[in-house]
Amino acid sequence: TWYGGARPYNLNPEDFSTLGQEDFHGTMKRGMIAHPKIDPQTGELIYLDRSFVSSLVSKTIYHQVVKPSGEAATPIAIELLRPEAMHDFAITKNHSVILDFPLRTMIKKGPGWRDETRSRIGILPRRAGPDAKVQWFETSNNVCLHVVNAFESDHKVILVAAELEDFVKGIAYLYRWEINLKTGEVAEGLVDDEAMEFPRINDQFTGVSNRYAYVPMVADKPTFLFDRLRKYDFGDHSGQSRVVVNKNLATDCFGSEPVFV
Repeated sequence: TWYGGARPYNLNPEDFSTLGQEDFHGTMKRGMIAHPKIDPQTGELIYLDRSFVSSLVSKTIYHQVVKPSGEAATPIAIELLRPEAMHDFAITKNHSVILDFPLRTMIKKGPGWRDETRSRIGILPRRAGPDAKVQWFETSNNVCLHVVNAFESDHKVILVAAELEDFVKGIAYLYRWEINLKTGEVAEGLVDDEAMEFPRINDQFTGVSNRYAYVPMVADKPTFLFDRLRKYDFGDHSGQSRVVVNKNLATDCFGSEPVFV
């Protein structure tokens, strides 16, 4: 799937030929935004259900969980602040992390967008059934296209993502939020001040504490290119990180989003 929401496709695992669209026994009513998650502990597929058209006019998005058997849970409606082109979200062992960020406002308003809008992060309990409610936390005026990971630590949710500075140039920075579910406090700030995008992890650590992330770094070019790949070590996620690998690509060679295999 891509961006605003579309039906996913089934592929033949032998030759990758297209088998057709998937709607999970008719339970998908609109479409799937980019970056659905698979919980490696349970095998569940978690996605946000909306179409491209609904992202333009509706503030409602639907949270959906599909078991490995293909059985889908009752979708949970989530009300956002505005119709929004949501692109990614995160999961933890027990929650989904909803990024109610004003991407469309950022694109329309240009450099002054941060003064004219709100951002917030929602924490939705995944085991509470169809009546589960989102707990919302106000943040700085953030925009994010791509998540690194999220996980639980005591009564907190830790989220690391690519905080977007310039949509047109594709420039983002590694950013960290620490959300206290008891007090409602949010501590946030930069992990690194070098431009990057399209971060990835070993997907076996989706939703739990991961030590490493693999991150393309933006080249010093007028166009949106990546000429280095970094491996970050987050250690115990106390807020400190270090670069353990900084690999330059060959001259005039450029990369993009890595995949851990």
